[in-house]
Amino acid sequence: MTWLRWVPSSKTQLVDAERRVLALPEKPCEVLDVEIGSVGDVENCKIHTIKVKSNEETTNSPLVMIHGFGCGGGIFAPNLDVLSEKRDVYTIDMVGFGMSSRAKLSTDAMEAEKEMVESIEMWRQKMNLDRMVLLGHSLGGFVSSAYALRHPSRIRHLILEDPWGYAEYDPDRRSKLPLWARTILGMLSHLNAFSSVRAAGPYGFGMMKKSINRRHPYMSDYFPEAPDTMIEYLYHCNMRRPTGEEFFRNICERFGFTKYPLVNRMHELSKETKMTFIHGSETFIPRTPSSKVQNQRGEDNTKIYVIEGAGHTIHLEKPLEFNKVVLGALSEIGEN
Repeated sequence: MTWLRWVPSSKTQLVDAERRVLALPEKPCEVLDVEIGSVGDVENCKIHTIKVKSNEETTNSPLVMIHGFGCGGGIFAPNLDVLSEKRDVYTIDMVGFGMSSRAKLSTDAMEAEKEMVESIEMWRQKMNLDRMVLLGHSLGGFVSSAYALRHPSRIRHLILEDPWGYAEYDPDRRSKLPLWARTILGMLSHLNAFSSVRAAGPYGFGMMKKSINRRHPYMSDYFPEAPDTMIEYLYHCNMRRPTGEEFFRNICERFGFTKYPLVNRMHELSKETKMTFIHGSETFIPRTPSSKVQNQRGEDNTKIYVIEGAGHTIHLEKPLEFNKVVLGALSEIGEN
């Protein structure tokens, strides 16, 4: 019986949770599991994909959206109708997250980054996409930036929503944290982020619900008749084999900072590739690295937008403002 299971989650429940989240867009969403080949320890690796077609036939470059840590592509459901007006939109679950294969990547930070990037490149080839606009949120912003560095010819425009992984580790900042916070960060350097939720078994969902409702109360507003819909989706995204969490932990120098900060690497990206940073005014992600990148590359091809009153998940907290900025960036590509 389901109630006797220690962790009350399954792939079937995740499929159902995603289906309910994808009822939010008015347009039909095509759901695909794209086989890309061998990745890590999985021979027939699959990348879970959501596709929304444009309002009319178009030759415009598609928009590909990559979620942040602990999520799946369904997290962009509130944005799909608007952003697909003039181009096809794809959201993908990164390898190790959501409904994609839970391949175990390298424990070496740079090798793991390369494997994740190449999994996206293999997906692009399987989908027969030539060039794309790549949009990444948080950890997805890190992966999108790393992809642009390795495959710049495939990027029409790089859009980064509150990207993680740009800032350098700051020991002074950490030393100012209270002892309890430093203790937790030290533990998370050796444990997977959602291990406590899984360890709590039947009580895990309640823990996650309480945490999300306290920090992200807007999520329940999308489904007033079933306010737990988004939370259930996120819960089931994180109850399977935690290789995505291991990937994140392995690319970290300290929990919250990457071993290879992008602020020191983005000068390698050709200035012909335009970049757009979107930050929330109340986020924990520092904006200084974005300004440094803009100073290196110039304001003409690297723009920074700050959305007032938004935290880290701008596309959910302020979807109208977020969509407006993204559509503005897309209009600069020179397509219809």
